[in-house]
Amino acid sequence: MNIPLAQPLKRFFKQTFLIGLVFSLTVYAWLRVIFFEVPFSISEDGTILIKTVLSGWSMIIVLKATWLFIVFVGEKIDSLKGKKFTRRRTVNPLVTAGTISDTAIMPL
Repeated sequence: MNIPLAQPLKRFFKQTFLIGLVFSLTVYAWLRVIFFEVPFSISEDGTILIKTVLSGWSMIIVLKATWLFIVFVGEKIDSLKGKKFTRRRTVNPLVTAGTISDTAIMPL
């Protein structure tokens, strides 16, 4: 079965994983430096490493997905600006009355 978005999605996850891996391994190294006297077992150390990598990866995924969504919305707004909308040439009488009454109440 050929999924249409498989390649872009795979590329997205690969890019975010590499960035998240770099950040999370940096955080993990600093944690190991800070707690160098605390004896960790290999299983505890492995679970901490896995949790750190998955947390870093999920944060990068959220940040990049948010950024791509903002770019997508910006492109949609730009495409709408290119279209011409018809303007109303008449002024609503309520707007005129509200403007006159507002200026009459507030002295200059």
